[in-house]
Amino acid sequence: IKRHDILISSSIESSHLISTLCCLLSLLSFCTERMVASAFLPELWTEILIPVCAVVGIVFSLFQWFIVSRVKVSGDQGASSSSGGAKNGYDDYLIEEEEGVNDQSVVAKCAEIQTAISEGATSFLFTEYQYVGVFMVFFAAIIFVFLGSVEGFSTESKPCTYDSTKTCKPALATAAFSTIAFILGAVTSVLSGFLGMKIATYANARTTLEARKGVGKAFIVAFRSGAVMGFLLAASGLLVLYITINVFKIYYGDDWEGLFEAITGYGLGGSSMALFGRVGGGIYTKAADVGADLVGKIERNIPEDDPRNPAVIADNVGDNVGDIAGMGSDLFGSYAEASCAALVVASISSFGINHDFTAMCYPLLISSMGILVCLITTLFATDFFEIKAVKEIEPALKNQLIISTAIMTVGIAVVSWVGLPSSFTIFNFGTQKVVQNWQLFLCVCVGLWAGLIIGFVTEYYTSNAYSPVQDVADSCRTGAATNVIFGLALGYKSVIIPIFAIAISIFVSFSFAAMYGVAVAALGMLSTIATGLAIDAYGPISDNAGGIAEMAGMSHRIRERTDALDAAGNTTAAIGKGFAIGSAALVSLALFGAFVSRAGVHTVDVLTPKVIIGLLVGAMLPYWFSAMTMKSVGSAALKMVEEVRRQFNTIPGLMEGTAKPDYATCVKISTDASIKEMIPPGCLVMLTPLIVGFFFGVETLSGVLAGSLVSGVQIAISASNTGGAWDNAKKYIEAGVSEHAKSLGPKGSEPHKAAVIGDTIGDPLKDTSGPSLNILIKLMAVESLVFAPFFATHGGILFNHTLHQLPSHPGLSLPFIRSSSSSPHIASLLLPQVVALHTHSSNHHKSLLHHHHRHHTMLLHFSPTKPLFSPPNLRRNPPAIAISPPRSLRIRAIDAAQIFDYETQLKSEYRKSSALKIAVLGFGNFGQFLSKTLVRHGHDLITHSRSDYSSAASSIGARFFHNPHDLCEQHPDVVLLCTSILSTESVLRSFPFQRLRRSTLFVDVLSVKEFPKTLFLKYLPKEFDILCTHPMFGPESGKHSWSGLPFVYDKVRIGGEDSRHERCDKFLKVFESEGCRMVEMSCEEHDKHAAGSQFVTHTMGRVLEKFGVESSPINTKGYETLLDLVENTSSDSFELYYGLFMYNQNALEQLERLDMAFESIKKELFGRLHQVYRKQMFGGGEGKKTEQKLLNDGVVRVKEESSSSSSS
Repeated sequence: IKRHDILISSSIESSHLISTLCCLLSLLSFCTERMVASAFLPELWTEILIPVCAVVGIVFSLFQWFIVSRVKVSGDQGASSSSGGAKNGYDDYLIEEEEGVNDQSVVAKCAEIQTAISEGATSFLFTEYQYVGVFMVFFAAIIFVFLGSVEGFSTESKPCTYDSTKTCKPALATAAFSTIAFILGAVTSVLSGFLGMKIATYANARTTLEARKGVGKAFIVAFRSGAVMGFLLAASGLLVLYITINVFKIYYGDDWEGLFEAITGYGLGGSSMALFGRVGGGIYTKAADVGADLVGKIERNIPEDDPRNPAVIADNVGDNVGDIAGMGSDLFGSYAEASCAALVVASISSFGINHDFTAMCYPLLISSMGILVCLITTLFATDFFEIKAVKEIEPALKNQLIISTAIMTVGIAVVSWVGLPSSFTIFNFGTQKVVQNWQLFLCVCVGLWAGLIIGFVTEYYTSNAYSPVQDVADSCRTGAATNVIFGLALGYKSVIIPIFAIAISIFVSFSFAAMYGVAVAALGMLSTIATGLAIDAYGPISDNAGGIAEMAGMSHRIRERTDALDAAGNTTAAIGKGFAIGSAALVSLALFGAFVSRAGVHTVDVLTPKVIIGLLVGAMLPYWFSAMTMKSVGSAALKMVEEVRRQFNTIPGLMEGTAKPDYATCVKISTDASIKEMIPPGCLVMLTPLIVGFFFGVETLSGVLAGSLVSGVQIAISASNTGGAWDNAKKYIEAGVSEHAKSLGPKGSEPHKAAVIGDTIGDPLKDTSGPSLNILIKLMAVESLVFAPFFATHGGILFNHTLHQLPSHPGLSLPFIRSSSSSPHIASLLLPQVVALHTHSSNHHKSLLHHHHRHHTMLLHFSPTKPLFSPPNLRRNPPAIAISPPRSLRIRAIDAAQIFDYETQLKSEYRKSSALKIAVLGFGNFGQFLSKTLVRHGHDLITHSRSDYSSAASSIGARFFHNPHDLCEQHPDVVLLCTSILSTESVLRSFPFQRLRRSTLFVDVLSVKEFPKTLFLKYLPKEFDILCTHPMFGPESGKHSWSGLPFVYDKVRIGGEDSRHERCDKFLKVFESEGCRMVEMSCEEHDKHAAGSQFVTHTMGRVLEKFGVESSPINTKGYETLLDLVENTSSDSFELYYGLFMYNQNALEQLERLDMAFESIKKELFGRLHQVYRKQMFGGGEGKKTEQKLLNDGVVRVKEESSSSSSS
């Protein structure tokens, strides 16, 4: 400290900052003490703490920038007078003095190179932002038009989506504010990337100059510069989001559902800009990098970043526009989307319902605490400890991750305690799940620590300090092919542990707090984003520093120091990518949950064709996207290689260093290629949700999102780690720090050339395709969420153009024509005997269609702007006649008289109250057999089956539904399972239980009973009633009468209410009144008896059928019985018989007993026959002597043969 005035000043300023931080923590402690009684932070303190923490982060970043700026990059020595003529304001001992190099010429050269890199990066970003700006305006217009059309650009208030008793702001307002939020997110993302680039280009030459004094000084400058970007991005993102929420709240007031639905545009804007930044910057940097390496290192055998290489400036510019600007926008997008996903779910949970602002801002409080924690963590690297040797660099960076994670765990506990009620509810697909504050604390922590695990696993697979990368380097002995094979294998293997970490995080967080838990787990992973960005930005800054040292002609010792910094930076960059990909997976899942809730999709059934095609297409998209970006890099690199070769071949003196290369042409090639090539991948990602949602509907779009998430995460991890491993394998050989590494080197050796080829292949994987994939899965999810209202209203036009029929109703036949376009149209139909009656109650609207005695003219108005039967309304308030599937429909009556026939209505209501509405699943032969009797007893029957039985259902007075969701919207009292035994489990797995009443009675009529009972208890929610029955007769045996035939039943689970028991008894009364012999028996006991009766009966019937018994003119009574048995059993399918065997654990025992009995009878028959033959052959006593002689001769012959065989 005595020797270095910069350390004195920075320590003094750091002490002031620590004092300020202590004051803030004291304030938080005071606040906590005041809130012990209620364990809840007041709204006023929340409104103060969040912006104050954001401002602290911005101030700290400016403070770090100020310290970095103290390193001068110019020939002006005005600042040196204060230190007695010391160079650059310091009196440190410089390497250049020892080697006799003029210090000022080196500084001037560094300044010149820095200016060229900064100008190139700025020029590229301005060009890119011009194109992106046009896209931003165009897409903002799409958002406004699409969302505004949901209600026909109406300015009238509407019932809220999740609570129809409340009134929300019109959809036009949501469209306008979503558009504004989108623009704010896009601008913030662009600024985050641009400022990060300016900071990196400001610090790269300063890091080079500080490397002359030691690796520790260079490390601190590079890390401080990364911290400037990290804190500036984290704090500005938090501050802009917080201000946006409060400004929007002025208009929305108590309509928090609409407020936070509009806020999702903020995340969409951030990610859409990040996509173009990552793709465009990645193509730029890798085109230059590949071109420079292939020609420079392999063909011309010159060092990396050699000033003679024409692509060297473009390469260094690319590090800043791709790894800095793109990465900054990427992580900002992740933060914005995680916050938006959590806020959307919270707005329809108790936080939003009760207008609890502090609990609502829990995601923002986590980010605020993260800024303070990262501030303390940064001081450990810059002030508390000093780097003195190369081997201390990587541990110092790893300690940043460990320290920030440990302190943040305590910080999350504090925030969860003071910012949350002890108990609250979270929206969980139509229900409210009770959650404790400690459970939410664990959700955040599991995401936080999963991020650390992913980071360390990534480090293990990409750092050359560990065996995986060393094995890849060793494979270079035999050439590039084995290097590529080992690298790919490493990338695939590196996916395993991160996927398990993500899976465990999802399971734990969802179990505790549903999708909100997943969202805050993602925020936990991103809570230390400031430290993560500082570590990530440190790598490209160090890489640039090494390039400047090489181009400025500095000592090889300085280049060794910058290479050491760069090697650690490669690993930390890979760790940063791991964090980004892991958080992207959690963020995407949280956004996916918010989307399906908003779009009214509660079950993504992979057995539905619409979903499975979506899954396949979604899983394919990351491959398509990767192919486009990889090919773009290859095309641009091809042009770059040709240009570099041209300059080496045509510029005299270039290899000798006497001529200067044309850097500008290479910069132009990278710029033009990246701008041109970034558009197709960007359009693929941005247009896919719009096309799929509009043309194919929300179910198919759900499949696309799920498929892209599953495959995208794994490809991204594999690609990033493969590229990182190849890069560090090359550096491992170049460094030669171990005997093993020395045996593979030096630079220019065949193993080194093979390593360079692997590094070149890995460049687009780790810096273009891999990092861009996490944006793909996030961006598609958040875009789907923003457009969810539009898709729910107008989506799926290709699947919804067919003609549908309303369910049958007495006196009503109403054809329902689907609109084949999103524009409203009017169809005038003359409908007899129909009148629309609209009744209003305090809780909800009911739409009823009644029979009337007069003819009335009706107008059917199909309007997508004001849906009468929207999915959420159908779920809460099912109309008397549900439309399948629900669509926008308004019915206007002309000359409609009032209903006056009260007597008929009362009779109808009484009949309905005494009847059960029974849904029959599986309307095959047996289902139709039972349904006829159920209808005859006056029950209302609705049916569903995989095959089309609509005509059969209509013939007996039942209604048939092709879609099980539509059947469930009828809310049956009883669901009767008449499926085959083998298909029962698949039917239950895919059945939309959530659309039924929570007290529905489930009944099965299978021939085995333990099997369905187990399935019911496994799949049915615990609120559902369960009745297991077995009519021990079928269409053949019961075709004349059911009288005296046994009907077995077991009341497995019936609720405590009297109405539930009455409903169960009413169902059983049907069979009792038909004369069945009612037998109440447990499922276990039934299967034991059934194996001995039913299974044996079916077995004997099928054996006789195979035997081919036929009627004869002299049939006996017993033979007639056998013929009847064959007739009864052969009419049943073999699937039924197989089910009796497969799912009754006693059947196998009965089959073995039958086999034993048959063998016993055969043995007895042949035994008797053998005795008869003996008597005939041998007679009496003489016969016995002959028999004994034959037996003795046989024994002798056997003994002789055995002895002969043994001696042989």
